[in-house]
Parts: sequence; C-alpha cells; structure tokens
Amino acid sequence: MRLRRGVSGWLIVGSAGLLLVNPESSEAKTKFKECDGDAVRNLAAARKFIIDNLSILQNDFELNERPKVEQRIRDRIRKKIGDVKFSCAEKTLCRDGQESRKGFHGSGILGNKIRICWNAVMADSNYKFCDLARTVTHEFGHAVGIPKERFGKHHGQGNDKVYQFGNFAYQLCRWKGLDRELTAASVSKPWATPKSGIAVYPRKNFSGWGLTLNGAQPDLRDIGRNNAISSVRVRSGRWQLCTKKNYGGTCKIWTDSDPDLSRSKFNDKVASLRPAP
Repeated sequence: MRLRRGVSGWLIVGSAGLLLVNPESSEAKTKFKECDGDAVRNLAAARKFIIDNLSILQNDFELNERPKVEQRIRDRIRKKIGDVKFSCAEKTLCRDGQESRKGFHGSGILGNKIRICWNAVMADSNYKFCDLARTVTHEFGHAVGIPKERFGKHHGQGNDKVYQFGNFAYQLCRWKGLDRELTAASVSKPWATPKSGIAVYPRKNFSGWGLTLNGAQPDLRDIGRNNAISSVRVRSGRWQLCTKKNYGGTCKIWTDSDPDLSRSKFNDKVASLRPAP
C-alpha cells in the first residue's frame, strides 16, 4: 500500500488497486455526509468499482429498452458516476423496523445522492463489500433512470431492471475477487477461471463479460442475464437452456460450446438454465 497526493488530500492506493479516500480530505467532507472513516473508505471503493467497470456495466448489462432510451441511460452512467454523493445520516427510512434496508436513493429518480443506512450495514455480519457494491450500483441505477417496476412492486425482484443492475454488479464484483469484510484492509484473491459448468456471454463469439455458472438458475433475472445470452461455452456436462423462467417455454440441451445462439433461435431468449436432467 502506498500514499499518493491527490487534489483534495492524501489518497491511499491499495495493492489491489482499491482507491481509499482520506476521511479528513475535502472530498470526503463534501461527497460523504455524516459518514465515518470506514464508511467513507468503503463507499469510495464501491464508487471506484463502478468507474473501473463502466464499460461492462454500460455494454454488457441488457436494458431491453428502446434504442434512444438505452443510449440516454448509458450516457448518464458515464457522466454521473463522478458526481455521486453519499449520506450516512440515519433518517426515517433507516429506522422504524426497516433496518434491513441498506440504502436508498435520496434525491429523486434522477438525482445524484445515495443515502446508505450504514448502521444497518455494519450490523449485518453477512454483508460484505460486494453486497455494498450491489447496493450502491442499485441506487445509482435510480440516478441514471434505469426503469423500475411501478405500483409499489419495486421492492420485489421481478422484472425490475434496477434490482437486476445491482445483481449484475454483485456477480461481477465476486468474479473479480473483490469481496471482503467491510472492516478489512485487503481484498480477496481473484477467482480462478472455472473449469466446470457453463459460461454465458452477452455477445456472440464468447465476447463481453463471460459469467460461469455451476448450478441451476431458474430465473436469470436474479443475476441480470435474462434474455441477455448470445453465446455459451460448455466447460463440463450437459446443459438445458429454456426460453421461460423455471425451465418453461422452449428448451434445448447443449453439450458443446456455441459461439452464436442465433443459429438455434435462442439468441437473447434464454430465461433459465440448469444441468440437463
């Protein structure tokens, strides 16, 4: 770990490239309201995770919106991330029986402020850095206008793209080996390239971020891959891909890698998959 002089104070650069902001710097005081030192360092790292992976978050997460809407959202992702501000103040939504809420977007659908219920975060022993990255990415999804379910259904997973955006970031964070305890100074080792299971890719010819799965996925919306698979690399076994969740719709078994699912009319149509029964 080394120190580097930044515009607003000393920045701590970890060996794994994690940027940690000095809690006493002017940046911390303006962009991290009422956040203690651990909160500042972890939230800054979560923001940096998004910055470091902008290309994947912009291009490999399937929005399935009209082209103009998609471009507007992707432009906002790029432009807004540097201006995101955080608040750790324990407001009403962090209390009154809602301690399970780790964060919420606090300034309207297109605002730029994320409130994190930090006391609830630290009280949950199972909540780690990639969970925080998921929460921050989810709330950032509100800021850039990713559509959410209406009529009070937003807090269920369902077809909600904002939840899928956060889950996509969580899987990416784990895959990169960034998960750790929030009080830890170091990150875990990157995951080794799996030698079993099936790797799914958002574009043909195995391009884009390939996510390897080793078990059944009855609803690919849970990991942000619903209708967003264009090629697959079978590492072991036989795999059944289906066009509807819970292995419904049209299903087909793959035993070999396929660089282009459009040939089998499954391109961007896979909603669930599992080891072939």
